[in-house]
Amino acid sequence: MAIDPLLKITVVDRTHSAARLISRLNDLGVVELLDATKTTGMEGPPLRPGVAHPHHAEEHLHKINFILGLFEQFAPEPKSFVAGLAPLPLLIDPQELHDSVPKFDLDDLFHRVQTLEEGYRHHERLLSQIQQEISQLAPFESVAVSMERLHGLKRIRVMLVDVPKKSQEPFLEALAGVEVLACEPLRGGPLSRYWLTFLPQDEARIAALLKEWRAVEVVLPRLHGTAAARLAKLREDLAHAGEGRAGVIRKLQDLAVQRHTLLGLKAFWESEQRKQLAHSQVLKGHWVSVLRGYVRERDLARLEKLLHDEFHSASLTTEPPALHEDVPVSLTHPRLIRPISFLITMYGLPRYNSFDPTAYLTVTFLVFFGICFSDVGYGVMLVLLSLYIRARARAYAHIRQFANLFLLGGISTILFGAVLGSWFGDLHHYLGADNPLERAQRMFAVFDPMGRPVLALVLALVIGAVNQMYGVTLKMYGAVRVGDWFGAIFDGLMWLILLPGLIILISTIFVEISGALLTLGFVLFGIGALGLVLTQGRNEPTLLGKAIVGIISLYGIFGSYGCASFIGDTLSYCRLLALGLTTGIVAMSINLIGGMLRDVPYVGMLLFIGLLIFGHLFNFLISVLGAFIHSARLIFVEFFGRFYEGGARPFRPLSFNSASFQLKE
Repeated sequence: MAIDPLLKITVVDRTHSAARLISRLNDLGVVELLDATKTTGMEGPPLRPGVAHPHHAEEHLHKINFILGLFEQFAPEPKSFVAGLAPLPLLIDPQELHDSVPKFDLDDLFHRVQTLEEGYRHHERLLSQIQQEISQLAPFESVAVSMERLHGLKRIRVMLVDVPKKSQEPFLEALAGVEVLACEPLRGGPLSRYWLTFLPQDEARIAALLKEWRAVEVVLPRLHGTAAARLAKLREDLAHAGEGRAGVIRKLQDLAVQRHTLLGLKAFWESEQRKQLAHSQVLKGHWVSVLRGYVRERDLARLEKLLHDEFHSASLTTEPPALHEDVPVSLTHPRLIRPISFLITMYGLPRYNSFDPTAYLTVTFLVFFGICFSDVGYGVMLVLLSLYIRARARAYAHIRQFANLFLLGGISTILFGAVLGSWFGDLHHYLGADNPLERAQRMFAVFDPMGRPVLALVLALVIGAVNQMYGVTLKMYGAVRVGDWFGAIFDGLMWLILLPGLIILISTIFVEISGALLTLGFVLFGIGALGLVLTQGRNEPTLLGKAIVGIISLYGIFGSYGCASFIGDTLSYCRLLALGLTTGIVAMSINLIGGMLRDVPYVGMLLFIGLLIFGHLFNFLISVLGAFIHSARLIFVEFFGRFYEGGARPFRPLSFNSASFQLKE
């Protein structure tokens, strides 16, 4: 069985060692704790919830996260190719962690980093202020007169204005009616900025023109001396502030060498936080402590040994989970099908009392993937890439299984590519007469989908119809497992009788069939339809309701399935043909363009090889992505929709390991 059997446990400890018991359960890593305050149901002396004290751990985590956040900002750690595929937990050496926790002075590092962060923010504010002042003074840099003198003029007025581009010409024409002593574009500035020099008595008229043409007065800065002198000083201050900020960043980068140690400390304090929070799930009395949780049957002996060896006053009782409980799920698979469990994790884990579909979709997914990709050369590339990722991710089980999934997909791609005659498309046509690739292609090719696309489409539809009925069969299996024989027969078997008849009747539209086969189709469809009409409304209270629901269920609005659903889902399998043809057509196009470039004098062969490498690599990447996505879609929508309902929560025992950190074995 792929779903691990779980037992519900109750541990009653007659000492005051609940904290030590939780710590040892965390080290053992096989028990998922339940909230005993809600589930115990015990009678006896008053019991109260345990008190959690996570504040000490939270304080340390706050400091560590603050430091790591700055390190990530100013000294980001480069990620490897494998780490770029998915988040990887950090591997922690137990001995290194044991040595670093008591010796590392976190408070001192936090104080140093906090001081540097304050210095950085100070320089950032200073730089922002200087840059803002520079931008304000830049338009006046060419003015050789002191700003004080411009503000102290009595007989004339000087004004700097910004005029919208569309208003420039009418604004300048309007100025002709006013006695403006000077109007000229500011040198080095935008065309819409002008100096205006006019008499004081014209100030009201100028203000009216500015309002009419939406021009804006630029306020003249108030400072001693010229703008050029002030700008020179500001640029010098800007350089000094930039050097100060760079110095702070260098110091933070020097401290970032302690990142790995900090990550280990973060893992330790997160584990301590989880242990402290676990205290709130324990019931405590004057003489006893009560813990409840789940343990896998295969781990029960390890738990019993721990209690026997270290907690002599503790008693353990077990019971199977009740049917109505929200039981967590742990999956264990044989090595061959373990990679396919990645798809189950993506979709959602099966309910505890249902069955795990991993073994039943392994061949289905690999066939879909192989048909969609279907090229020997690309399959070899995928196998090599998967082996590389496996080697680089040896310590990470989930990445290794992801690589194994594509390794199996690569093998399937090679097999279907050989059968369908695609070796980097038709590359063998461009390598000379009777080359090894051409001989291999002739040896293994069985069917050419491009030469016979109608037959390929029919085969894709046949695969779809068979897979749909396979899903209905699994629905029957799931119903039988829980003793629902009515559901198995009425919601499963009736459809397995009707659907072949429906296929025969639909095929008469396209081909001529014998009278006996047509009669068989009518019989199968009639028996199945009659059974469904009589049973799909069995839960309705009235006879009329039963009849209406039964009839409508044939279409698929009510009931477990429907003829329309079957036809629509079967047509979705046309994507197998479409993706397989797309991969081959793009590969052939790349080869064709490369063959044309090969005739270019002198550099033709280099262009030919370069285009083949780049083009086939590009086609490989987009095709493998499409093959995975569409194969998964056929599983998740058209296959799982017939029988599978996920949504169970995973079994998460109390332990040091988490999604972010993992102890080295």
